[in-house]
Amino acid sequence: VFRDARQGVMLQNAFAGASKLAWTADGGKTWNESRAEVSRDLNHIRWSADGKSVYAASAQGQFWVSRDEGRSWQKQP
Repeated sequence: VFRDARQGVMLQNAFAGASKLAWTADGGKTWNESRAEVSRDLNHIRWSADGKSVYAASAQGQFWVSRDEGRSWQKQP
C-alpha cells in the first residue's frame, strides 16, 4: 500500500508462522523488513488520512500502528 509515489508498506502473510511487514522509500525498487513482531493473521493495512501513520489489523481484532513510515510497529491495547 503506497502513501505516495515513493513511500509504501507491504504485508507478507505466511501460511505457517508470523506475517511480515516491509517498507520502501524508493517506490518499491527495494524493500526492507520492518522491525515488528506481528500476528500471523494480519489482513489489512491502511495509511492515515494525513499520511503520518500506518495501521495494520488482524481478523481477530489485533491492531498495530507505525509512526515512522512502516519501519517499526507497536501493538495497540
